[in-house]
Amino acid sequence: MYESYNALFAEHWKEQAGQDVTVIQSHGGSGKQALEVANGLEADVVTLALEGDVQVVADAGMIEDGFEDEFDQESSPYTSTIVFLVRKDNPKNIADWDDLLREDVGVITPNPKTSGGARWNYLAAWYYFESQGQSGEEITENMKTLYHNVLVLDSGARGATTTFAENFYRPSDPDVFSDYISTSGERVITELPADGKWIVDDIALTDIAHFGGWSEASAKHFADGGVFEAIHEQ
Repeated sequence: MYESYNALFAEHWKEQAGQDVTVIQSHGGSGKQALEVANGLEADVVTLALEGDVQVVADAGMIEDGFEDEFDQESSPYTSTIVFLVRKDNPKNIADWDDLLREDVGVITPNPKTSGGARWNYLAAWYYFESQGQSGEEITENMKTLYHNVLVLDSGARGATTTFAENFYRPSDPDVFSDYISTSGERVITELPADGKWIVDDIALTDIAHFGGWSEASAKHFADGGVFEAIHEQ
């Protein structure tokens, strides 16, 4: 997605300013990237997965206070959901988070201690079990089982996935979003529909406010001594 966006930006900047621009990309876990920029890595643009990582750069004096109020949607350029990428024809019939608890299922997800995207994965799973009416103890046990099934705990999402179809972020602009809502009624995507409409919109979504915001969620789940550490160690 960024390669495509960079090319469009370079063309736009050439037209607007008459200057050639070259973008050199660096990929890694969002938290790691934020720390490197805060510690002096020279970068003109940084794109991060979590508000907390943006705050790290702000705390280093590189972003003015109030950045989250400067644009709509708390200055988030897109929304996203967690998608399960399964083997061709889905031979194990994996459909929801419960299926990731089975003994015959192996999971690949990044490490939420180092990856922003992995924290979304973790919290999405937590929210699913919570929405089933489970107690805190039951949720924790299911999370232990899920992470016991993780075969490789990569440091970042780039190491844990390959490109999915093309870009497939969920647009934040409601007019653009509506153009891509699937009309097939199917909840499983096996190939990109001919009409280009791929977004399934009848799913239960939440946001980080459900967990008290990123500061509270990070302190409870991802800090040293937090819930994830206890789950993973056990």
